[in-house]
Amino acid sequence: MPRVVDVDGRVYLELLGEVIVAGESLSEVREQIVRRYRVFFTRAEVSVGLARTRTIEVRVTGDVQRPGKYRLSGDATLFAALYAAGGPSEIGSLRGVKLLRRGQEPVIADLYLYLLEGDISGDVSLQPEDTVFVPAAGPTVGVAGEVRRPSRYELLGETTLAQALEMAAGVAATGYAHNLEVWRVGESGRRELINVDARDGRDLTVQDGDLIVATPVLEDPENVVELSGAVLRPGVYEVREGMTVSDLLAVAQGLSADAHTEEAALWRLGADLDYELTAFDLAAAMAGDAVQDLALQPRDRLIVLSEEDVERPMQVEAMGAVLRPAVVPWVRGMRVSDLVKRAGGLAEGAYTPQANLLRLGPDERREIIPVDLDRVMAGDDGEDVLLARGDVLEVLAREVVTDESLVRVAGLVNEPGRHPRLQGMRVSDAILAAGGLSRRAGDQVEYTAAGVFGRVQPIYLALRRQGDAFVVEPDPIVNDNDFVAVLGAGDLIPEPSEITIRGRVARPGTYALQRTANDPDTVYKLIQRAGGLLEDANPNGIVLYRLREQIIDDEQEGDLEQVIGTFNRELSSATIEGEEQRAAGMAGQLAQGLQTALFEGATTVIIAPRRLSKEAWARAVPIDGQRLIDSEGREQDFPLSRGDVIVVPRMPTTVTVMGAVIRPGALAWQEGLRAFDYVERAGGMTPDARDRRTVVIRANSEVKSEALHAEVYPGDVILVPSDYIFREVNKPGTFERILTAVTGILTGYLIFK
Repeated sequence: MPRVVDVDGRVYLELLGEVIVAGESLSEVREQIVRRYRVFFTRAEVSVGLARTRTIEVRVTGDVQRPGKYRLSGDATLFAALYAAGGPSEIGSLRGVKLLRRGQEPVIADLYLYLLEGDISGDVSLQPEDTVFVPAAGPTVGVAGEVRRPSRYELLGETTLAQALEMAAGVAATGYAHNLEVWRVGESGRRELINVDARDGRDLTVQDGDLIVATPVLEDPENVVELSGAVLRPGVYEVREGMTVSDLLAVAQGLSADAHTEEAALWRLGADLDYELTAFDLAAAMAGDAVQDLALQPRDRLIVLSEEDVERPMQVEAMGAVLRPAVVPWVRGMRVSDLVKRAGGLAEGAYTPQANLLRLGPDERREIIPVDLDRVMAGDDGEDVLLARGDVLEVLAREVVTDESLVRVAGLVNEPGRHPRLQGMRVSDAILAAGGLSRRAGDQVEYTAAGVFGRVQPIYLALRRQGDAFVVEPDPIVNDNDFVAVLGAGDLIPEPSEITIRGRVARPGTYALQRTANDPDTVYKLIQRAGGLLEDANPNGIVLYRLREQIIDDEQEGDLEQVIGTFNRELSSATIEGEEQRAAGMAGQLAQGLQTALFEGATTVIIAPRRLSKEAWARAVPIDGQRLIDSEGREQDFPLSRGDVIVVPRMPTTVTVMGAVIRPGALAWQEGLRAFDYVERAGGMTPDARDRRTVVIRANSEVKSEALHAEVYPGDVILVPSDYIFREVNKPGTFERILTAVTGILTGYLIFK
């Protein structure tokens, strides 16, 4: 059963009775109890421990980090109190710490004994209400430089230089103890320097504020030689008595592979402290030549040069038209072909008849050695020059040396012009480079060689198509600036043109234009191919519509637009297709016919300016279909062009009377009647009618002037003009207005009836 110490420091134990343990340590208590129990027992085992401790209050004051009252454990010591307060401050003393206890003399603790020597005799136990006081530090000295423990140290009484250095753990191995610097504030108020040998001046008394500095030893050694350059182990070596150059190189394990053995340099420090250079034969020195194998002295510098130091670099260069221009290492036996391979080979467009090998001559100027790369790459050893150190191979680009390699292709190709000529290119290759043959190409090619004197001599080659491909026979190789022209054929039809027939034929539709130089395709032939006219067809109404593109060619198109644009100041054009194009063509035809029929012979006719458009160039060509059919194409036949449209209308049964009549309108057609008969059936003419100017407009837009007695066919239009037209014609815009109105009505009637 454990026994507990009471508040008076006493504990009651069996057999022993009361034991006083106050103020003793655990080990002392254990030894006391064991000693007393051995009176009763041979082997007494006693365990002494702390189940819980009491606390005490102490004060820590003075120059500490955190002064104040602290609650510590009952076994706390002086050092524990200082630790709790953060230790002495920057100006606090480490050598005069006081423990103040009521009714007793102060206890002085020197912490340096513990910090520098490990002595804990000053770490006394504390009692309740003790006070730990840290005064300000006393005299101090600083120890810096090459010492083991540089710091600021507090002096306690008279202190010598040796004692100050001992506090700093002595001068370090790298410190120069023979010349310590003691900096002291003199009577003049300035720092004064005292140089002290640590061996002779150890008894020098240091003063408050002194700074002791241990300077480092010199890094420049005395007993060494320096070896540098082309050796295996350059560095600093110890020089021994009688040591020579060969001895030093043996220690450094010899020369490197690039060492220059003809000459080496020895630098030696002279009496004037300047280095002097002595050159010697390194190869002879290593061979044992006593004259060249110089004896070494301390602080000598031996420099072994490399080959690159005294000769050209061990490299060669390839530049210009190679794939990877580069500088590569030179090896003995290297040739031009090896350098070209190292550079990735020749680049596209390299000029192979000659490359320039640039080599430094004895006068340190570059000389040119021409090299035929064609022969080199073919394996000609005589041309494959051996390279020397520092050589530069310059491969020129072909466009720098010669004109650009081009061949001119013209004629019926898709992209005529000048094209790059490749090596071995033939006439057929040149045609392909020009985009291939046009559809209108014929069966002949004109080939003319360039670079001839006097007269050119073209050669005509056969051109034969094979589906999408073609063959030229013969097919010579072309040279720079040769001329290739693909000729056409006058009777070649690269793409059949289309013509169309509509209306009352057996087989209306679109047909291929069949034409030759001597036998053009015509309206009659097209009607026959379409199966002929149907029974209800109106041959007198046949109209041929021709596209504007067939009237003017491509070259005239630009001129036409420029003229129309200038005339109108603002061109407005829209493409007419289908029925609109037919209407435009017929309207133009009618306007022209009516102007001639109504005003032929008039003395004064002023036509106001009107806007033009490209559509006005579409034409409607009237065909006398009855004569065409009756003569089987011998009369009134018309040659056809690409895009022509033939319209065969249905046979009408009426005749239309318009203009200055009593009852204008449609009348039943009756064979044998004349125009005046239909006018009479329409109620006759009005008082302002101009009977002599009566016109008959056929179904094919043909206009008959002064046609009052003309024969009338089904679908014809009889127009009796009014005297108003002639009385008002001189007014600006009158004729234009009348003509436009009449033409529009008649065109609609003829197209859509």
